[in-house]
Amino acid sequence: MITPFDEIGNATISGTWAFTGSPIIYPTPPFYYNAPINLSSFKTGRYNYIYTVTNGTCTSVVSYTLNLKNSKSSTNNECTGATTINVHNLTTVGTSTLTNQYISDEDLCTTDLAVTGATLSATTVPTNWVPTPTVDLWYKILLPQGTTSAFSMAITVNSSSYGDGLQDGTLAIYTGTCGSLVAVDSVPTTQSDLVTIPYEIANGNTDPYLYIRIGSIYGGYFDVEVKSYGGVL
Repeated sequence: MITPFDEIGNATISGTWAFTGSPIIYPTPPFYYNAPINLSSFKTGRYNYIYTVTNGTCTSVVSYTLNLKNSKSSTNNECTGATTINVHNLTTVGTSTLTNQYISDEDLCTTDLAVTGATLSATTVPTNWVPTPTVDLWYKILLPQGTTSAFSMAITVNSSSYGDGLQDGTLAIYTGTCGSLVAVDSVPTTQSDLVTIPYEIANGNTDPYLYIRIGSIYGGYFDVEVKSYGGVL
């Protein structure tokens, strides 16, 4: 529920509401001047209304736009909620990319999506993450098991062209489990828009996942690239 009259400022009471948008199905306008709008079961979108007050021969009209958005929290704010990156066969040559990711301590509001800002996770911060990021997000990739030889790969985080790009990214990778992580490598906090860590899948690997931790001070949009070389470099 939302009450438009409470949001349009010093409007005169006892006016009438009308819908002026294009969708055939829309939230019904308030049936009296300060009644709420019921938003249940409606899709994301922009809904336009007008509030009209007539006093003798004078008519005043106030426009009101309702932007209805989905909402989600940053579920990969901790290792246990790490987002899985679907990758190609890492024992072959190839590249897989997860695009247009967003990290910030501020809430994100776009045309059809709202994302609750992230925080810094409880996992101990790498010593070379200086200055310490204010936020981080977690990702993971499924590693091949029981490999008969070693395979080289690299994880790269770079600034996305989707919006304000990440300019101060940090990157760390781990094996093990979320309750018992093993730090593998990390790169210092940087002002660069691109950071890379190489990783070698061991012969006879038994680690189920490689965890990827991305930190930032100022935030922004970024892509995560996983590249494999089909052998040892």
